[in-house]
Amino acid sequence: MIDKYFFKRLTKKGKIAYFIIQIILVAIFLYVLFGQLGYRLGSYNSEARTETYMVLIPGVIIISLLSGGISLFFWKKPEEIE
Repeated sequence: MIDKYFFKRLTKKGKIAYFIIQIILVAIFLYVLFGQLGYRLGSYNSEARTETYMVLIPGVIIISLLSGGISLFFWKKPEEIE
């Protein structure tokens, strides 16, 4: 849903940049979350799994908003004069 909002306002280069920025930020986020901080998805402990999702889901949403904001700043479509 967030993607639709950004796609209405981005140029073609902006749409490509949006996905590239998002992939890079998600990769960095997942590396830090699972590699450095030691979170696990495959845990049988339901509390540990819930805690992981409580960090993972908001993190991905924030990354989507951040990449959309960066893309809008640099590649916003010019407004049409009516």
